[in-house]
Amino acid sequence: MTALAMQQKGLKPATKIVLYWIADHHNSETGACFPSLSKLADECEMSKRAVQGHIDTLSQAGLIQRLQRSRTNGSQTSNGYSLNLTKQPWQNLPPPLAESATPPWQNLPAHNLGTNNLGKLTSKNTAISEELFEDLGAYTKRKSAKDRHAKRTLQHYARLTMTRSTWH
Repeated sequence: MTALAMQQKGLKPATKIVLYWIADHHNSETGACFPSLSKLADECEMSKRAVQGHIDTLSQAGLIQRLQRSRTNGSQTSNGYSLNLTKQPWQNLPPPLAESATPPWQNLPAHNLGTNNLGKLTSKNTAISEELFEDLGAYTKRKSAKDRHAKRTLQHYARLTMTRSTWH
């Protein structure tokens, strides 16, 4: 029952904690559930009054029903609780089909995005590459993180332009 208690949506966290501990005291064989207010307050780490307020909220939401219990001499004892926890509609969905385990894009051919559609290498591109190699040499002497990032960017671009130089 505690798993169903935690799956209930639309509750404040503290209210869900109270519901969890009430569900934890539920006996699935007999249906008995009668933790004392003191016990719930101790387990939930709240005051008795706070627990009472959360129990009222759960009763109004229809998740629990409070049952008055009394001793043989007529004095009141701890309340009993009837849990009305059900699976959420999304929990009743069938499992996904085996075909959906492999997304369709995994069956597509791989493309080399670094060299695909780069076009022809021109003298302008060659001049830019030479400037980048000069800048790369200047950045190798610096030590700051910003400079190291710039260096990695230039190295990456240099590898791309060297790859492009093989294209005609």
